[in-house]
Amino acid sequence: METLLKTYIRDEKKNPVGIAIAVKHNDEVLYGYSLCNINAEPFDKELGFEKAMYRAMSPEGYKLPQVPERFEKVINAYQKLQERAVKYFKDLEYKNIVLTEVESDGHIQF
Repeated sequence: METLLKTYIRDEKKNPVGIAIAVKHNDEVLYGYSLCNINAEPFDKELGFEKAMYRAMSPEGYKLPQVPERFEKVINAYQKLQERAVKYFKDLEYKNIVLTEVESDGHIQF
């Protein structure tokens, strides 16, 4: 199992609606997320973790949510994780911890 950090993405009432993770894999940190549609289903922590891990380990990258509010929640969670990762993964070079730029279509590639 890789070393990882996680944070829950929460709604206005502080209920978990998603998860964001930072995974140390080889000599870099990979990021993944999962958000549920709380109008259709309750958030499942195990399923959310599995989806976030799948995205983090995906060799072709993935797209971030296209809905502005959801996009912002994921980016905010990633920024918090990145700050923690810089402190936690001290054995890695800074350039291997920070997120690459997100493309205009919301695609993120590591």
